[in-house]
Amino acid sequence: MPTVMSSTTNSVPYGIQILQKLFDKFPSNHNINRTNLYKYSVLILTFITYAAYHASRKPISVVKTVLYQNCSTVNHTDPDWCNWAPFNAENHNALFGTLDSAFLFAYAIAMFFSGLIAEHVNIRIFLTLGMILSGTACSMFGFARIYNIHSITYFIAVQIFGGICQTTGWPGVVTAMGNWFGKGNRGFIFGIWNSHTSIGNIIGTLLAGSFVETNWGLSFIVPGIFIIVSGILNFLFLVVHPSDVNGGSHLNQNTQNGRKTVMKNGIRRQSPRYDYNVQEENEILKGSSEEKKPSTSPQEVSIPLGDISS
Repeated sequence: MPTVMSSTTNSVPYGIQILQKLFDKFPSNHNINRTNLYKYSVLILTFITYAAYHASRKPISVVKTVLYQNCSTVNHTDPDWCNWAPFNAENHNALFGTLDSAFLFAYAIAMFFSGLIAEHVNIRIFLTLGMILSGTACSMFGFARIYNIHSITYFIAVQIFGGICQTTGWPGVVTAMGNWFGKGNRGFIFGIWNSHTSIGNIIGTLLAGSFVETNWGLSFIVPGIFIIVSGILNFLFLVVHPSDVNGGSHLNQNTQNGRKTVMKNGIRRQSPRYDYNVQEENEILKGSSEEKKPSTSPQEVSIPLGDISS
């Protein structure tokens, strides 16, 4: 008899499926709460995820110091040994400002559309693709050093592409965290979790600073690899919603805070808010159907005797 795998099973990350099989095959004497294990793995993975996003944004602020610097005191045969065209001109500040503006405008505009898309797709896939593309964009800036690219159009295009890709981070991690952590301890958890921004900036500065004097291209490529690897970890282990690991049929429905959550093909949607109980609704519908059911018993006809003539 063929086995049909539900969409809920399909939405379980491959790494988690392997862990579940190991748990079942080698049961531990210690009572492991799998729900808490998945819950705090989401906390750690999303923390690393957004730290990686911020780390990949940091290199350009570090590398600016070597793209244009005072080299007039040293005579060197290589024209690009110090400054890097096109940033070696007097308008270098304007060019750097253009790069920053290109990234920020792209980020601001794309964030609106990214949030809408995140509501209709599988968040794990959404984050994975976004992180791989963000890492690619970050590395592309570093490729200019390797392949001797000096076109300002290229650098602006890379910044726009990176700004768009970076918008996948915040909607994805906030959705995953909101699914796992309720309102009771959300303030405390999010307060600790939100330090990923500062940690990511520190990591990005350290990674970029390690190569800026020797090969500034690696200052972009290494953080790009970092975010790509983080994206692969999300693909393998990020459990976006508790229902992904708690089993269920092809169509899972949960009722929370007066809203019905429907999960189908790995995508969750919420119906409009309703204020009555589902059981009460069934009773109302049942009663309504009984009232409308036609009677099958013979009906008695009453004829007033006074109307019958003798």
